[in-house]
Amino acid sequence: MPYRTDPPISEPITCSHRQIEESAALQMPITARWTGAASARHGRSAYEASPSVTRTLSNGVRAGCQTKNAARDRAGVLPARRPRVSILQGAAVGRHGAAEGARMRITVMGAGGVGGYYGGMLARAGNEVTFVARGAHLEALRARGLELRTQGETHRVAVRAVADPGEAGPMDLALFTVKTYDTATALDALAPAIAGDAAVLTLQNGVESVDQLTARLGASRVLAGVTYVAAGIAEPGIVAENGFSRKIAFGEPGGGSSSRVEAIFAVMKAAGLDVELSTNARQAIWDKFVLVAPHATISALCQTPIGITRETPEAMALYHSMVGEVAAVGRAAGFTIPQDEPDRIVANFMGAPPGQTSSLQRDYANKRRVELEYLPGSVVRLAKQHGVAVPRFEALYAVLKVQARQF
Repeated sequence: MPYRTDPPISEPITCSHRQIEESAALQMPITARWTGAASARHGRSAYEASPSVTRTLSNGVRAGCQTKNAARDRAGVLPARRPRVSILQGAAVGRHGAAEGARMRITVMGAGGVGGYYGGMLARAGNEVTFVARGAHLEALRARGLELRTQGETHRVAVRAVADPGEAGPMDLALFTVKTYDTATALDALAPAIAGDAAVLTLQNGVESVDQLTARLGASRVLAGVTYVAAGIAEPGIVAENGFSRKIAFGEPGGGSSSRVEAIFAVMKAAGLDVELSTNARQAIWDKFVLVAPHATISALCQTPIGITRETPEAMALYHSMVGEVAAVGRAAGFTIPQDEPDRIVANFMGAPPGQTSSLQRDYANKRRVELEYLPGSVVRLAKQHGVAVPRFEALYAVLKVQARQF
């Protein structure tokens, strides 16, 4: 079966229909990593920047760029080529800002909402971006280029689109954004195309992607990332972003920094992306997972928006307990998750837009293949591995697994 990204959706993308739960719904900036023991010792508030983040860039395109690029985008003309920067030149690029004129060869493995948004923005900035896509979306990208709708504006971006990553040619970076259940199939297709010093940055859901990619590609190839963007395929060839956050954070899976992440960071910065370079990317992934897994699980089963859930005391008690369960798993796995994390997350949940739904919930509602095994399924598997009791996750996972057998 061909791997999947995001299916086209029939309704316009709005905050209540396509905004993913792990970002705008809970309105949590990625720098607001709810504080652990170190944060508490230093008296920082829950919404101060995480110590794992070394740089934060303001959101939006640099002043003057939208006006300068607008005519080019409407015409679907590729921007002038810039000097290509190797990912091994990153230290100098990051320090001296040379990425203003630098570009990379980037393959987007999975041209759905996440891949389409970031790939489109990088292409607008002059990088050589190739989308790996399928079906009607592939044909539309080939025929008309990418139409990128973001922040109330529409941009036409001339891009290259292929059916197989082997057709993409040499690359410096691959963005890995396919659905988690298609990871193995996508890796089989991508692995032969990776050569030289190319890196693969995963932006998938869940907490297991980095290890899966490392097992297939080798540790030296893989970068860990997390995204808080709300985007999807509005129709073939059109990717729409409509949310409160467009953040992306990434770094070396083993922590620290490197010349290659400095180079990628600089190129993303030059493209106007809201990007953070994390010195603890695996922690950032778990921070998001503790937030997302309980909400995705409950919403998929109840098929109700956040507003109805939080008006039901019994449901909120369940949510609080499930945050505690996944937090305990994270701590057992070696990550820093405060004991009062359930209280913090529930408080944040109470301020989310009432019409918000989760991506897992929408997939169940539309009887599409679901990422069940990589949200509650991951919690259950990792809990058994570390000897942690997660009775609520086990019960809801079992029910959702039965329901998923229908489609």
